[in-house]
Amino acid sequence: MKKTPRQKTRISKDEVRLFREAVSGVQPFSHTPRVNSKPAINKKRLGPSNGVPQSAILSEDGESFRRANIDPATFSALKAGRFNPEDVIDLHGNTVTKAMQRLTDFIHQKTYFHQTCQLVITGKGSHSPEGFSPVRNSTLGLLPTFPQVVAFCWATPSHGGSGAFFLLIDGSQS
Repeated sequence: MKKTPRQKTRISKDEVRLFREAVSGVQPFSHTPRVNSKPAINKKRLGPSNGVPQSAILSEDGESFRRANIDPATFSALKAGRFNPEDVIDLHGNTVTKAMQRLTDFIHQKTYFHQTCQLVITGKGSHSPEGFSPVRNSTLGLLPTFPQVVAFCWATPSHGGSGAFFLLIDGSQS
């Protein structure tokens, strides 16, 4: 089916005049920041010296990770949300120490002899006085240290977006 080209709509002088009258009393929004203006805190990023052999890492930008033995198509499918998470762990409201212990137990519990996708919810830290989530940052540092964690990335918006991670676990790697 062939599309017909759209014709440009002409706006009459009366329509322009009516519009200008309608918006004449409108004041622009003030551009005051919605959050307090404390100096930005340097958020920790996952760096190359996190205890994981660099040769095991093929892709790492602090927010996503995959080992060299993971097919790029598998990683793309994980990022696109084509894996259905088999289980979820929500680390909201935990101290960093408690959250890391729960995450460690969760990963060991979910280690099978086939690949499984899990969802780890850390939160974004929007309500944190520091302006970032210490649990999220600690999670980013801890996940690559498990040999059975072969990939992780942000979850899709429907699963929590940047406040959650898809985690691919392969028990045969442990």
